[in-house]
Amino acid sequence: HSSYDDSIVRISTGAKRVVRRARGLAPAQLRLPLRARLSVLALGGHLKNTFCLAYDLQARVSQHMGNISTIERLEHLQNTLDLYCDLFKVKPELLACDLHPEYQTTLLAKELAQKKEIDLVQVQHHHAHAVAVMAEHGIEEALCFIFDGTGLGTDGNVWGGEFLNCSWQSFERLGHLEYVRMPGGDLASSTPWRMALAHISKSKKESDYESFTRELERLYGAKEIAGVRSQIESGLNSPLTSSCGRLFDAVAAIISPYSRNSYEGQAAQELEALARTCSCKDVKPFLFAVEKRNGQLIVDTSSIVWSLNESLKQNLPKECAARAFHETLKQLIVAIVDAALPTLSHRNICFSGGVFQNTLLSSMVRDCLQKQGLKVFFPSLLPANDGGLSFGQAVIALAKLDLDWAHLS
Repeated sequence: HSSYDDSIVRISTGAKRVVRRARGLAPAQLRLPLRARLSVLALGGHLKNTFCLAYDLQARVSQHMGNISTIERLEHLQNTLDLYCDLFKVKPELLACDLHPEYQTTLLAKELAQKKEIDLVQVQHHHAHAVAVMAEHGIEEALCFIFDGTGLGTDGNVWGGEFLNCSWQSFERLGHLEYVRMPGGDLASSTPWRMALAHISKSKKESDYESFTRELERLYGAKEIAGVRSQIESGLNSPLTSSCGRLFDAVAAIISPYSRNSYEGQAAQELEALARTCSCKDVKPFLFAVEKRNGQLIVDTSSIVWSLNESLKQNLPKECAARAFHETLKQLIVAIVDAALPTLSHRNICFSGGVFQNTLLSSMVRDCLQKQGLKVFFPSLLPANDGGLSFGQAVIALAKLDLDWAHLS
């Protein structure tokens, strides 16, 4: 009747981490970090969707609804929403959703707002990720690292490697992984070699680009590769992205050009598994640079790719290259923390986004930062992936409402 999927839970960074929250867990009550003046319905994102009903001091996050990519999924979402409203006797008085104008959940939120004549708050994707983990731990301010595959940014580009200083009401983008072309748009997320080609095109050596191109032509055909090169060079159907998920894809494909994503995150998961087989006690990170551009901290990922290529030429084993990439991400996070903390009034560091389902990276980062005396937080009760977005959206909408009420009074 309710179509509950199985829940999935892992042990990571010494604690329980929910990966998919459904049977046996949802719709168990979560505590809001502030009292809701109005009842809120937050509709989450497009992938791994959940919705959240928030009222008084309670939040009810739905079971995992899956990707809202078909009429059947959308109808299931609407039916389950009606069931929850009836079950908990809640009539939404405020709506929240993602910024992306083409998500089915955004379209549904706008339709409901007009039909019910209630306000709608649209929330930036990575801010929602950040506040979901902050609110779970009762933190009002934090430096948040949100690494995932995709999310619409406020500048119209595809974000996913973000350093944000957040409160419940707002965020400041302190920096991000540098932008790179995403040839083919969403198609690049299923063909990691496209992202590898885009990253290598920004590398320091033209010879690396030509050498990798020849290898891809051997695997996938000259015509296919020529078309993708044209997209990268012209920008046609190649949005700019700062995504750490797509950087994982690129590194996986550079190490193994035949890497693929026949399911979401396959290349990244295989890269993590490969890294775990490295037996070296001391793995050095690849080169990277953090530059100050227009007041933001930008990580020059082309240096990482160049350093990776040089190491592979010198016969660094693939498993050690995979481990070195994880070490590189840890070190660049530490570098950003060191650069940002002196300007902040707190020492809270939060991590979320699908990339931090990587338990190797998460444990490396946690151990390093805790040794520096910092307060480190990961999601536990809700997924780090998009399954936690709706909770963050609800808290942000309520916090902004409280701010509005304060201004009125």
